This record gives sequence, structure tokens and C-alpha cells, in this order.
Amino acid sequence: MKFGSPLTGEEARDLIDTLRKVAEASPMSENEKKSRAKALEEDGYRLLYEEKKPQEAFGAFDEAARLFKGVSDHQQAAACFASAGSCWLIQCGEELLWNAASRYEYAGDEAVKYNHYEYAKFLYEKSAALARTENSLPAFSRSFYKSKLSETKHTFLMFTNSDKLKKIPGVGYSIGFRSKCKYFLAWLMNSFLFLVWGYGERPFRAFCSSLFVIFLSSLTYYYSGQLKCNGQFFKPSVFDSIYLSVVTFTTLGYGDIVPTGFCRVASMVEALSGLFLAPLFLVALVRKYVGTF
Repeated sequence: MKFGSPLTGEEARDLIDTLRKVAEASPMSENEKKSRAKALEEDGYRLLYEEKKPQEAFGAFDEAARLFKGVSDHQQAAACFASAGSCWLIQCGEELLWNAASRYEYAGDEAVKYNHYEYAKFLYEKSAALARTENSLPAFSRSFYKSKLSETKHTFLMFTNSDKLKKIPGVGYSIGFRSKCKYFLAWLMNSFLFLVWGYGERPFRAFCSSLFVIFLSSLTYYYSGQLKCNGQFFKPSVFDSIYLSVVTFTTLGYGDIVPTGFCRVASMVEALSGLFLAPLFLVALVRKYVGTF
């Protein structure tokens, strides 16, 4: 390798390996890490666009991203991880996409750290799409969940006009009242889906939501004193209240215990909740563990 001459692909790979060994052998200062990361990033762009060697460029971008991450430069780390993912896509086409998917996910993680949730959502969606192509269910589920979570956080920052938006380099947002209302409704819906079933990726939340509705309804029946059995008002026991709540939630409705007064409203709300939550639990369960995308 001659001083001042462009690196070949093999020389670049050797240089990256050497840099890794040196980094492991001796600690570097933050300035040294930044300088080395910038040099690797420049080598990556040259290898990708000038020499058309995406595999070598992938290694340069990947190492640069890890160095940027080590000095908490999350914006540059996100850019380099995303570039590494693009390199692998160019190299492999539609095959062996796991490296690309993982790098897009890493890029999203770094974008979240400097509050650029809109960019993070885009990166996570790319990662999820590639993971789905590879039939990697855990990776798809993780990236899809992160993309929806980033969307929720972005809509919150938009309608609150948070100062965090002003700190994102190169990004400026200015929205009117109607747009804020739209973002507020989007945040409200996404937050509800997050709590109820984790955007379809957390079936246990749907199960817990169902138990919460059953428990709350049973308390209403227990303390209301507005239940009839065989045409007579009676004071329900704890078991009677839970029994009525379960048969109402599952819409069985045997009719042996009949709600009256305010309890009729509570039973209608519980029955509608059962019609809504039970399918969500089953869909989320199938989606997560059987692999129906």
C-alpha cells in the first residue's frame, strides 16, 4: 500500500481489521475515535460509489458507526449504520438480508437517542420489511414494534411542539392548529393500541386488559346491589360477581343472574369490551407465535 494512493478493497479490509485490533489493544481518546470514524466513513463512501465495492464499504461504515456510537454521536452513528445496511442490500440483492435488516435497526436505535423519531420510524420499517423477507419472525416483530413506538413518540412531539424537535440537526417543523389536532388524534389512537395490545406484538397486554375489564366489572356488580336472581334482588358474593362478569365478557349470558339499573350499562360496556378484546388477543397471539404477518 503506497502512501497517498487510494485503497483497494483488500487493503481496506486489512486496514479495518488492523484498526479493530489496535482499538482493542489500546484505548483511544474521544477525539481519536471521532477522527478515525470520520476517516472510515469517507473510505466507506469512496469504496461504495467510486470503486463499487459494497462489501468492503459495509465493513468501513459498520466500524465507523460503532466508533461514533462510542462517543455518543448518535446522529452520525445512525447515518453510518443505515449506510452499512444499504451496502449489504447492494451486495446481496434479495438474499441474505439479515445484515441489512440488523443495521437498519441499529440505525433506528441511534436516531431515537437524538429524538428524530420520524427518521427512526422509517429505519425500523425498512428493517421490519427485510426481516419479513428473510422470514425472521422475532426480528420482524421487534422492528415493527419499535416503528410504531417511534410513530407514537413523533406524533406526541408534533402536537406538543416540543423543544426537542428544534434540537434535531437539519430538521424544522412548523404546523398549524388543524395539523396539531390531527397529530393529537394519531397520538391518542397509537397510545391506546400500545396499552391494549402493544400494536399487535404483545398478546399478554390484551390478556391483561381483558382481566382488568373483568375485575373492574365484577367490583361494580359486587357493590351495586342491583342484581336479580329468580326475580329477587340479592347481595352477590365475590364468586357471583366474578361469575356474572366472566359470562358477560364472553357474551355467554346464561340469564340466571340479571343486572338492573346502572349495572345494565356496565354489562353492556363489558360485553362490547369482550367482543373487542378477545379477538385482539387471539390475533396478537397468532401474529407473534405462528408467524402470520
